[in-house]
Amino acid sequence: MSLLKKLLVVNDSPRNHSRPFHTFGFEYTDDPEILQRTPEQVAMVVFTGGADVSPEIYDRAKHPATFSNFARDVEEMNVFDTAQAHGVPMVGICRGAQLLCVMAGGKLLQDVTNHGMCTHPVTARFPEGYIQELMVKGDHHQMQYPWDLPTGDFEVLAWSPKPYSMHYAFDAESVIDIDAASAQLKTEPDVVWYPKIKALGMQFHPEWMPESAPAVDYVQQLVEHYIIPYTERDADEANRA
Repeated sequence: MSLLKKLLVVNDSPRNHSRPFHTFGFEYTDDPEILQRTPEQVAMVVFTGGADVSPEIYDRAKHPATFSNFARDVEEMNVFDTAQAHGVPMVGICRGAQLLCVMAGGKLLQDVTNHGMCTHPVTARFPEGYIQELMVKGDHHQMQYPWDLPTGDFEVLAWSPKPYSMHYAFDAESVIDIDAASAQLKTEPDVVWYPKIKALGMQFHPEWMPESAPAVDYVQQLVEHYIIPYTERDADEANRA
């Protein structure tokens, strides 16, 4: 059994982002100071949804549709840095996924359409290798863009079966119409694994879905496959110490 019991959920409003992870038996905390006091107790950090990530962090001009909270960005970047320093794996939901993309060295699309308060299919690759279409609930106008990262620094695990947005805006000056979009853009990434930083980012909201939903089971399988091995490894190291 893992010695790392705490699930740290950062800026958890309305306190429901831990729902998809109940099955792992973690003890909930929303106190980021635990990473400073007793990082060995933290199994996983979850970054939650909310305001846009400030574009100056990834060196882009601000799009008119972008509404960011720089104070929150600074707070969560500090949490990220502390988690990284102690080898704690991370999960990001919606804005949290976008933050992790940026912290991995990627950038964001600052404005996309047809992703507000919607239910839509994604094509999901399961850890066993098979592909399945799942229905997910989303609400975002920004999107992870990991494609500029080096090969091996990211793996797209779930994506849209077709493009939903009518345009893809990196900033106010760089807006790409759907007809001119690359195949990568038209394959809108929904779930991305960033192995270099031990982080899993998902654009959709599993906490809004019933725990019996196939997409929630998918998230749990991804956490079991990509996140839990770090927790178990660290627990084994602690037992040997």
